[in-house]
Amino acid sequence: MGDLTGKWLAGPKDSPNRDWHSIACLAEVICRFDVVAVQESRRNPAALKRLLASLGPDWRVIISDATEGAAGNGERIAFL
Repeated sequence: MGDLTGKWLAGPKDSPNRDWHSIACLAEVICRFDVVAVQESRRNPAALKRLLASLGPDWRVIISDATEGAAGNGERIAFL
């Protein structure tokens, strides 16, 4: 999860292509669990913040530092 397009449905030329519909679908599945691990969460937390807002005030996040260098690709792991 990284950046987020400010549309409900991203078009084929939109970048990034993660849209609000994707976040709503993820929130619908995640809300059925107590703890969820999110792998490859990117340095930019825009989509993760939107996901937390969609899940509501009962949800929190613990997130690692971004892994630097080419091998790390600026990714993190998050636990919701």
